[in-house]
Amino acid sequence: MNRKGSFNPREKLAVDTTSFAVEDEIQITDYIVANIGASVNFFNIKDQPGGGAKSHFIEFNPQIGIAYNPRYDLGFHFACGRKAAFPRMKDMYPVGQWNPMMRANFDLDPEHIFAMEMGIKKDFSKIGKIGFTLFRDEIDHMIESGPKPGGGMWMENKPDKRIVRGIEIDFDLNLFKHLFWGVNYCYLDTEEKSTDDEIVFRPRNSGNSYLRYIFNFGLTAQLDIDFSSKNRTKFIKKVVMPPPQPIFDYERLGGYTFLNLRLQQKFKDHYTAYLNITNLFDTDEEEGFCPRQRLKPLPGRMLTAGFSMKF
Repeated sequence: MNRKGSFNPREKLAVDTTSFAVEDEIQITDYIVANIGASVNFFNIKDQPGGGAKSHFIEFNPQIGIAYNPRYDLGFHFACGRKAAFPRMKDMYPVGQWNPMMRANFDLDPEHIFAMEMGIKKDFSKIGKIGFTLFRDEIDHMIESGPKPGGGMWMENKPDKRIVRGIEIDFDLNLFKHLFWGVNYCYLDTEEKSTDDEIVFRPRNSGNSYLRYIFNFGLTAQLDIDFSSKNRTKFIKKVVMPPPQPIFDYERLGGYTFLNLRLQQKFKDHYTAYLNITNLFDTDEEEGFCPRQRLKPLPGRMLTAGFSMKF
């Protein structure tokens, strides 16, 4: 990754991530199924400006789940497991023109997440289906912006635990023979254990709705609408000198609504071509706040295309 907006446009950062996973399904009774799995994940910084920081992590993530299906159209499930979220490149190297106080930090540790969820799903035969899921995540070492010793800001691992809990509701309806409609809604409640404040950049309300049509000649066309409510962000209220140390305050960022287009064409039984356009109308999303101006990411619209084979 070359950061052309950074202090040194010739600096380069390269990162490798590799994962190996195994999963097994065990039929305990006629109605109860257990899923047991684990993954090993590798993270390596190949190139970093200056060098000398942590460069390699190995994380082991076990997971287990239980499903109880007393009837063919009704199911309950419970799952828990450990997850690791490695630092992103923009976390380690966020310097740029949007915030001249940001500094690079290549000594970030992975976030460790213990996740639990339980839910119920009901199938209404040819009409559709509906599901409810309760979830709770406990996050250690969350990566967030903070003051850098000696002046300025950087991304750092927070020592206190963060809690993310909520409910997710989704339903799918078969409107006609080839036309399908679905809605997904998620309500979040977040908490920083040391302060009882909300976690930044976590919208309380978010969701998605899709309309899908499947043609007789193998083409699937789908329109998605993604929406998000306002969320809390942190910004620099003032800078104390010397050395330059930021004083933070909080502000609400506006929500957004995106329209996405997805096309998928099947050829025979094994080949599929697809085209995805995210944020079709290039809608701006507020990603940060400062007293003088709202900050918006660029570019907004993204197009991906590909071809897959299955045997």
